[in-house]
Amino acid sequence: MTRALIYILLIISPSLSYSQSVKKAYKLYEKGDVIKFRESLEKMDEKAIESAGKFYLYSIFYLIDNQIRDNVDSSFFFINKSKESYPEVTEKEMETLQELNITRESLDSVLSIIDSIEYNFVLDENTIEEYRRYMQDHSSSKFYVSAMENWHSLEFNNSSLINTWMSYKKFMESFPDSREYNMAKSRYEELIFLDKTADMRLSSYELFLENNPTTPYRDSVEYMILKYYSILNTPDNYKKFINKYLKSTHKRLAVNLLYHSLNREFSEVSDLPLPRDLIDSLEIISSKDKQEIIGVYENKGVSFSDVDGKFVLSGISKN
Repeated sequence: MTRALIYILLIISPSLSYSQSVKKAYKLYEKGDVIKFRESLEKMDEKAIESAGKFYLYSIFYLIDNQIRDNVDSSFFFINKSKESYPEVTEKEMETLQELNITRESLDSVLSIIDSIEYNFVLDENTIEEYRRYMQDHSSSKFYVSAMENWHSLEFNNSSLINTWMSYKKFMESFPDSREYNMAKSRYEELIFLDKTADMRLSSYELFLENNPTTPYRDSVEYMILKYYSILNTPDNYKKFINKYLKSTHKRLAVNLLYHSLNREFSEVSDLPLPRDLIDSLEIISSKDKQEIIGVYENKGVSFSDVDGKFVLSGISKN
């Protein structure tokens, strides 16, 4: 009987010691007696009390002077230890924690406070390393997205300082979801266009379009290519342009130039891979070109008729 009683006391005593120590330290914290609060925590260390309650108290102790960053780091360390050990507390320890309102919610609340304070330190430093470290250590923080955006902005600033199409390309590949992506893409497109076509040679323009088919400068480059093809004013060059750049906005111009280089011969144009409406329009013009027409000034306007007097083209008003 005596042995059983001693055994029970050995089991209960640590729990009582834990409960009393945590309650005492918490009351000292509530009173604002920082020195005695610290001493009570140190006594728990001496008693080798390792528990969620003690870790929580250490966390809020270090938050008392939260203007010192090392203190905030220590608070962060202990609140995480408290959260890790919380599921393993005994029934008696849980009663004490519940009595002091040390719950999972209160642990999360302290962690949120730490996240906020630490982020202010990070903002003051405003470096890529600080933002990346914060994201790694405080992955559940409500400031996580803000830290990521600020990190990306600093990376973009670095790319802007280098200011080459290569630097912007690297940024876009590394940060495709960044707020600065579109700005980086715009600068990349401009700089690579200027770089690759700096010599203004036909071959450079053609190669640039081959390597950069979606460039926003495509219309301008195609126009320059058409100008080169127009130098000799040969049907073969115009056909080459039309076949090579079927979707070009300058296709109609190229067709018109081809048509006139063929001395208005429609048959060779009709065999090209062109939209039906363009073929039909050119066929109508071709049929009119083969007619002899006479200009007639009438009612302050000029109309065109064939030799039989049949109307061919609408009048042109005289202003």
